[in-house]
Amino acid sequence: IKAKNEPAFQEFHASRVVDMAADTIMSYLVCIDGLRSARKRDVAQTFMSRVRPMLRSWHEAVVSDDISCMTKHASILHGSEELQEQEQASEAE
Repeated sequence: IKAKNEPAFQEFHASRVVDMAADTIMSYLVCIDGLRSARKRDVAQTFMSRVRPMLRSWHEAVVSDDISCMTKHASILHGSEELQEQEQASEAE
């Protein structure tokens, strides 16, 4: 993300990167706790089985360089008709 040097791209993926970092740290901590007892090991395995797919998904989204969500954000949220009206209104100003 940093190498891309594009602020919009960095901002778009910032929450994913922060969530990935937080989940990675929490995974590490629950694994350390899992070394202490069988119950905590079960908690760690359950946590990891839920977090791992999300981490993979977020990682893939970040490294894919797919910016279609960014470029089509307004039309997805507002519909193409409303987007055209907004563009025309901003051009008139």
